[in-house]
Amino acid sequence: MKTRDSLLLATRLFLGILFLYAATDKILHPAAFSETVLNYHLLPEPLVNIFALWLPVAEFVVGLLLVAGIWSKAMSGIVFAMLCMFLIAIVQSVARGIDTHCGCFTQGGEGTPISYLTVIRDIAFLAVSGLSLWIESERPTWRLFRG
Repeated sequence: MKTRDSLLLATRLFLGILFLYAATDKILHPAAFSETVLNYHLLPEPLVNIFALWLPVAEFVVGLLLVAGIWSKAMSGIVFAMLCMFLIAIVQSVARGIDTHCGCFTQGGEGTPISYLTVIRDIAFLAVSGLSLWIESERPTWRLFRG
């Protein structure tokens, strides 16, 4: 396996597992995640519950498809877009001084409050996602390993 293929596999698995992990607690605690989304003050209140219900499912499906290597180029693009959305939400919250926790991996106020460290972490995730998207080739994306 070439270095490029190994790096692509590593980035896909990292992001896929990250998204599966992030989605699980949100799916198990939808009311708490809805409260987290509300605390960001970005969506009109009537849309918060809808967003809080579909986002974790989307994260889970994208993570699963990345781990399986199915439509990996498209999933890498979706992950990149989602991470951009998350980064914008966190940056605006930090800039506005909103006192909330990230809600990325735990719900119910159990996570650490968002800060510039959260921004740096999400920039690192975005960089990995950008790398994955950049090195993704035109080969069939339904395989986990190139044969």
